[in-house]
Amino acid sequence: MKRFIKDNRRLAIGAAAGAVILSALGIGALAARGSRGADTVDRPPAIAGAPSRLGESGIPEYDFTEAPDHIGEKAAVSGVVLKAFTSQSGVTFLDFCKTSKCPFSAVIFKDNAAAFGDMQSYVRPVTLTGVIRSYEGSAEMILDDPGQIE
Repeated sequence: MKRFIKDNRRLAIGAAAGAVILSALGIGALAARGSRGADTVDRPPAIAGAPSRLGESGIPEYDFTEAPDHIGEKAAVSGVVLKAFTSQSGVTFLDFCKTSKCPFSAVIFKDNAAAFGDMQSYVRPVTLTGVIRSYEGSAEMILDDPGQIE
């Protein structure tokens, strides 16, 4: 019985030491990742509910992939517009993904389209400012004024 207790005690001490070592290695890896600077491509994931950063206007700024987590918020949403598409009904979509399964898009209705000029000029990196809304399971931002696009 004493041997059983002694062996289990050794096992428990070994497990605790292993956990401490693994924890220290994990913290070191996180610190090394953070030391590469803000311009690194593989940035750490955003904390749910926290803005990626505050824009110049003081409103939260998110990457377009984070927009679905911020429905109802007035925010700046950044990304690269890959395609500007105008439907037969005159509604223009600024698409941030190659497929229709994108988590976010921007919408310009026909009544406002003339103010935006050539829609292809927005196929570039942009920051959009407005309210993030939900439409058919995806996030979108309705653009009424060209000033909403930087």
